[in-house]
Amino acid sequence: MAALGAVEEQGGPGIVAYTRDRAIALARGEELEPDTTLSDLYIATLDQLNAISSECTRCRRPISDAYVDAGPLGHYHKECYRG
Repeated sequence: MAALGAVEEQGGPGIVAYTRDRAIALARGEELEPDTTLSDLYIATLDQLNAISSECTRCRRPISDAYVDAGPLGHYHKECYRG
């Protein structure tokens, strides 16, 4: 109970407070509505990462079909790769 009291006394904005509040509500047995806010953020970030990873490391143009995957060195159009 002391730990719960200490957590409840901590306030503040952000993901920590949001997560804490939802965890406390679940611990009380409250039924929570699904929150898609973080899922939307995840999907948007994933789309950005996919866009970055699908561009040629040398010329920075998008890669749409066959390419060379040079692992940690990047992705290249076949004509841009000089292995």
